[in-house]
Amino acid sequence: MRPSRPARSSRLVRLFVLLLAVSLVCASVPAFGDAPDASSTSIDSCTTISTPGRYVLASDVRTETAESCIDIRADDVTLDGRGHVIDGRKTDRRSVGNSGNTGLSVRDARNVTVRNLTATDWEVGVGFAGTTDGTLRDVRVVDNDLSGVRLADATGTDLTNVTATTNVNPQRRPFPGPSESAGIFVADSTDTRVLDANLSRNVAGFASVRSTGSVVVDSVGQSNEVGFLLGGTNGTVRGGVAAGNNVAFFADNASASTFARSFAISNRVGFGVENSTNATVADVNASSGLLGVSVVESRRTTLDNATTTDELVGVNFLDSTDATVTDSTVTGSGFVGVGLVGTSRARISNTTVARSAGNASIPGATSSGFYLNDSAARLRDVTATKNENWTVFAERGSSLDARNVSLDGTRLSFSGRNVALDSTDRPEAPPNRAPVGRSVVVSGTSSDSTLDLRVGYDPRAVAAAGVNETTLRLWRYDGDWSRVADSRVVRDDSAVTASLSRTDRSVVTALGERNATESASGRYSDRYGIVASSSAE
Repeated sequence: MRPSRPARSSRLVRLFVLLLAVSLVCASVPAFGDAPDASSTSIDSCTTISTPGRYVLASDVRTETAESCIDIRADDVTLDGRGHVIDGRKTDRRSVGNSGNTGLSVRDARNVTVRNLTATDWEVGVGFAGTTDGTLRDVRVVDNDLSGVRLADATGTDLTNVTATTNVNPQRRPFPGPSESAGIFVADSTDTRVLDANLSRNVAGFASVRSTGSVVVDSVGQSNEVGFLLGGTNGTVRGGVAAGNNVAFFADNASASTFARSFAISNRVGFGVENSTNATVADVNASSGLLGVSVVESRRTTLDNATTTDELVGVNFLDSTDATVTDSTVTGSGFVGVGLVGTSRARISNTTVARSAGNASIPGATSSGFYLNDSAARLRDVTATKNENWTVFAERGSSLDARNVSLDGTRLSFSGRNVALDSTDRPEAPPNRAPVGRSVVVSGTSSDSTLDLRVGYDPRAVAAAGVNETTLRLWRYDGDWSRVADSRVVRDDSAVTASLSRTDRSVVTALGERNATESASGRYSDRYGIVASSSAE
């Protein structure tokens, strides 16, 4: 029921009285940043804080001479910058104004909180050294020569909503090394937590070295040399986005590092692991760069549920051991989908490699969906589709053990050494023989190549072709048809198997007899005028 006009008017009167009361209260309170509350100590110049308590910056602070402008040496301190700036006042970016100095320094203290300020034009914007349970919140560090925020020998530090931009002197580019210069730099520290950081145009956006338990969550790294660098032990970047960096996410000399639920867009390298052990790259996406995932000289790296799209090389392992790739998708690589070079005991499962284009050239390598050079790998439940050039190319002492591989719809299992495989158009079968399934082209890549091949078929296709299933064998075509010597059908597995003693380039197809009688001569001529032989290999 619609309320009566008097009731509505009464509510409006009460609302007006309430708003009037609120406005009177607000009129008696100074605007944010205009004045400290009675319990806070006001700061308007460089100083040392040696007594616990609450402090506020009353104005911007600028200096050219102080070693550290604000130096906190006491426990239980809260400093609210009220949006003000601590400025080292460099006027010429080609020189180092306060080289070796820190805008705000917290040393040997516990439970210190710094918030809502900007530090600029220093060697280090904000530094925590020898601290426990420090907090940095809503802080900007801009145009500092070495690092925006620097933690050294710090335990349990929380950094939230830190913006770090252009913390590198132009003379230092491209590197003094990511371990020396970063938007946020963490060294010899434990349990650092970073949330909602925005890191751009630094040498490294975030760098953790010789540290344990550094965790970065929901942060962005853009246009740095390295977006996020993990060294030390048990470091994690989760929910990160990195764009336009040389390397987006990088574990270097690290143990048990994790990159999870993160995106790398238009970087030279999306996810890099080097000289590290037990790294995990999980639930990630890399696109539009040169290398989606690069693992170098590392052990026991796990790549799980990763997607790479439109990279030159989707995933590459170099001089590494015990790598695992599972539940991943590599699509649209310009040269190689998954590459293994000098890598042993690699395991790839439940992974799809599609549309590797082969439209680029790299000296000493061959474009393919899977490329192996001096490497050994095990493939399980892998799908390869629409890869140009070769789907699998193994050379220079490489070996493969593959089971249940779908090659453009054909189910294969194979083991071999120095061999290449791909799907291909099928030549015309000889008379009284009918093909079942697609053809595979095989080629040895050395004089000692070997291949044991199992080609699956659909029993419904056997019936549709009018073929006697018991007569199915693998045949090869290299101008002449010949039956592979020890080929046999395994009806329980719906597969035809053989060992190819010759691995010169040829097309391999499962053929069966349309009837039980072969031609007396055993030789036929196809529509191209090529004589086909039914003799064994």
